[in-house]
Amino acid sequence: MQMKEIGQTYQENLLKVLSEEFEFKVPFKRKIKKETTIYKNKNYLELLESKVILDSNNETLYSRIKRQSFSQVILINEREEVLFQLRYRIGCKDYVLELPGGAIERDESPKKAAERELEEELGIKCINLIEAGSFYMDPMRSKYKGYFFKSKYLNILQPFTSIVKGELEESRFFWMGDRQIKKYFPLMASSTIIGLYLT
Repeated sequence: MQMKEIGQTYQENLLKVLSEEFEFKVPFKRKIKKETTIYKNKNYLELLESKVILDSNNETLYSRIKRQSFSQVILINEREEVLFQLRYRIGCKDYVLELPGGAIERDESPKKAAERELEEELGIKCINLIEAGSFYMDPMRSKYKGYFFKSKYLNILQPFTSIVKGELEESRFFWMGDRQIKKYFPLMASSTIIGLYLT
């Protein structure tokens, strides 16, 4: 079964149903005439300057970002608790609660990335991952997506702190139930909130 992804045929079918149900015309799709890379950092980040056609006489410049999509896993234990990791993220210069996961490497499927990340971060192998959904994370500036999977994990996994090879940030992994999730909701990254919504 293929994951139902936004941005492919599934979205086009949903748009058609949406416009018919609410009886409106889908907004006009702008065309990009030309794109130039103005900054690139290996495989992780590329900043593009896009020339967008407004009408037959007018164009405008728009900035777009290319970055790697990622996979995250909602692991649920026998007590219906969810596994989180607390990290100090350099990008936002703050602590955030996230789900286990990471960037999808070149020529890697979202599911393979999720499996690899679980093994790298937690030592978990051979787990049954169920596709939960995929979403654009910053559609105004980028087409990068978050891919979400869920799984029951019934083995004992005690809270621990680690630094995953090749990562900048130290991670503290631990389980939280519903009451704690609500309490610490303000510390959660948007991707974590999406993942929780899918459970």
